Amino acid sequence: MSLCSQQDVDQSSVITQPYDGDELPDTPELDVELAPNSFEFPNLWGTLISIDSEMEHIELSKDEYTFGRDSLHVDFVLKHSSCPDDNFSRKHFTIGFNGSNREAYIIDNSTNGTFVNSHKLVKDVRHHLQHLTRISVISEKNKVFIFLEELQYQEVRSLLSDTILSKYFICDEVGKGCFGTVKLCIQKETKLYLAMKEVENAIDGDFKKYFASEVSNLKAVSHPNIITLYESFIYGDTIYMVLEFIPGGDLNRKMAECGKLGEADCRAIVYQIAMALHHLHSLNIVHRDLKPANILLKQVKPSNINIVKVCDFGLSKNIDASTLKSKVGTPMFVAPEVLFGNHYDQKVDVWSLGVMLYFCLSGKYPFPSEENSNHALLFEALKQGVTFSAHCWMSASRDVKNMLLRMIMLNPLKRCQVRDVLMHPWITKDQIMTNSLNNILLQELNNINAGNPVNLDTPFS
Repeated sequence: MSLCSQQDVDQSSVITQPYDGDELPDTPELDVELAPNSFEFPNLWGTLISIDSEMEHIELSKDEYTFGRDSLHVDFVLKHSSCPDDNFSRKHFTIGFNGSNREAYIIDNSTNGTFVNSHKLVKDVRHHLQHLTRISVISEKNKVFIFLEELQYQEVRSLLSDTILSKYFICDEVGKGCFGTVKLCIQKETKLYLAMKEVENAIDGDFKKYFASEVSNLKAVSHPNIITLYESFIYGDTIYMVLEFIPGGDLNRKMAECGKLGEADCRAIVYQIAMALHHLHSLNIVHRDLKPANILLKQVKPSNINIVKVCDFGLSKNIDASTLKSKVGTPMFVAPEVLFGNHYDQKVDVWSLGVMLYFCLSGKYPFPSEENSNHALLFEALKQGVTFSAHCWMSASRDVKNMLLRMIMLNPLKRCQVRDVLMHPWITKDQIMTNSLNNILLQELNNINAGNPVNLDTPFS
């Protein structure tokens, strides 16, 4: 699953001449003297992480615990924000630990069901409880706990500082790319689901500058269409970034599933990316690596509308007091002026957005991909401009073709700016879409500011 990590791509396909700034901004360096192994729980065999607001986190050290609605006969009274209390059995399930074989187990004692990882348990039969198992009650959707097996979690403890471990439970790996891994984590105090991006060997030389760019620019922005950075740490030689968790996958995944998208879906996606770019460009920030892998999609229920989140700001740059000339980005989406070493500005993002729109509408790139390794051939293809000769373009509207020609313009002086994209008739003619999205995005921004948990049906289903 692609989340807020950089995607699994061939590293040679990414041009990287990183950020040339100084130190990582406002990133606390944790005291190495705080040994991660200072956590010692001699009798602890597991932890139940509460994933519902009605329950608390529970550390497990006794041989057995019971859960249900009858406070006189169980160790913990079950609560769930989606279930009336009388739906639970008096004793709903039992969790315990067999010391002889060091295995945790769970037993369903209910009349209406206990589920592990969406599978209903056979009643009164002991089942092995594995590390990171999700436990649900009555319905597989009513998740109450994630089980952490202490012996396996000790490996996580050994790699992280006490400061990080005191704030977060670290769960599954949900993404992996060239520069690090992303794991689902749960903020202990708020039960907010977040993503922790871990980048090893990142505090020296170019890598430190590279991630200084990402941290600095993400801290500067606040927009519902841009991934939110909550905090960042340096521990040892590793940088940790705690980010908003987006469970819906990325635009690459959607294209792999669909092949191509209709104009209405493309319009909603492009509108939101353009909104994000307008915010970035107003702060003199250029993303420089827009591509489908860096566009996350968060499904909003029950409307099934996708909120777009622009992520991966490692190549972003603030151009307030500098000119840009570095060759950075992914060749298939990078603007010609970047590829050929000319000075450039925010319009490189408009080019990349245009290429993405072309790709989403047709399932093909506007320029032959095999020519990207040969700059001379690629330049000739670029000079010929965008064509709409393929059969799939016969049904495309005149407006979208006009906008693509303005966005994928070889001469950056003639290329439109992002505000022109937002004001183009192809976007503005669908007022129902823009008004609906604006309302949803306002609520999304309020949710981010309030720290409301995300819906986790996708990764846990």
